[in-house]
Parts: sequence; structure tokens; C-alpha cells
Amino acid sequence: MIKKVSHIEDYKLKVEFTNGTVKNIDLFNFISNSPHHLIHKYLDIDLFKRFYVDYTVCWGDNDFDINPQKIYQGVYDIV
Repeated sequence: MIKKVSHIEDYKLKVEFTNGTVKNIDLFNFISNSPHHLIHKYLDIDLFKRFYVDYTVCWGDNDFDINPQKIYQGVYDIV
């Protein structure tokens, strides 16, 4: 389960899990390549920074969220 999320820079976030695991992720490619138009508006960095934690990382009023298992598995890791 996700405990805390903080903004690093651009579309990068630091995600801390309750078991102590920390993941630094970059969501630029996910957002820019999404087929869902609601997600594209989060290329606006000010909107992107308005994420919140509700079991996972979420944006807007159910606009989108990121699967916490994929975060944990390293799908969005900064390389």
C-alpha cells in the first residue's frame, strides 16, 4: 500500500510504500501516450502536481490513477 507521494520534478514522483520500499517514477510517457483524452490534460504540470493518495496515486475527480502494483513492479521507474 502507498504511504506517501511527493513531487520530484517535471513528471517524476517519489512513491513510498508502507513496507519501506521507495520508487522514483516518471509518468511523462504514460501521460503523453495515453489514448484517453482526460489524461492528456495532465501534461499541464500545474495540474499534474495536484495528485493525491487514495490507496494509489490519483488525479482529478476520477480522471485517472496509477496501478500501485505496476509502480511497485517498476513499470514506471526512472532509468
